[in-house]
Amino acid sequence: MKKRVWIVGIAFVLLAGLLLVLFLNPSENQNVSEAEAAERVASLYGGETGQVTDAGNLYNVEFKNEAGRYRASVDKSDGTVGAIELLESAAPEPLTEAQAKGIAVAETGGTASAVRFDEQNGLYEVQTVQDGTITTVTVSAMDGEVVKLEKEAEEAAIPTALTPDDAIAIAKTYLDGVVDDVDFESTEDGGYFLVTIEKDESDQEVTVQIHAIRGDVMTVEWDD
Repeated sequence: MKKRVWIVGIAFVLLAGLLLVLFLNPSENQNVSEAEAAERVASLYGGETGQVTDAGNLYNVEFKNEAGRYRASVDKSDGTVGAIELLESAAPEPLTEAQAKGIAVAETGGTASAVRFDEQNGLYEVQTVQDGTITTVTVSAMDGEVVKLEKEAEEAAIPTALTPDDAIAIAKTYLDGVVDDVDFESTEDGGYFLVTIEKDESDQEVTVQIHAIRGDVMTVEWDD
């Protein structure tokens, strides 16, 4: 009888020792590995996982996706993902030229006519035209904010009664040769044409200044 009690006592001591070992070394009894913890985080949040560190009953898994860089806590026993900590926010993608144009058009209701990107300051300058008004819209490339609006009247075209061909016909009444040059100069009273005609046979050249509205010959300059 005493021998049986002695055997039971030894068995009890061994069992208690085994339980103590398991308690002091929980890693030997865990159900989730580091790789499995990383896979669990990746499946939930996407992106790429990085460093995995042991934190007692948890794994701390770092991961990075489009929104930024994070650290997730994963329970070793069942793989439950707990707290998520933001480590670093991702920098926003800059706007494209098409997006900047869209913002400018929505702001003014006009039609985009030109766009320039100021790389140093991260700004788009978009020109729109509506009802004779040119508006320059400055748009932040980082967040799409309209930084500045500048409006100016579109330069009106100066009406001309004469066409270049009309001016040439008038100039040829002075010298029937080959047209060397036709220029239009804008002035407050309607502008004028300068028509230069050459004639090789007689080695002559004439420049005739003709009013663009009235058709008057203003000056005639010969270069013999």
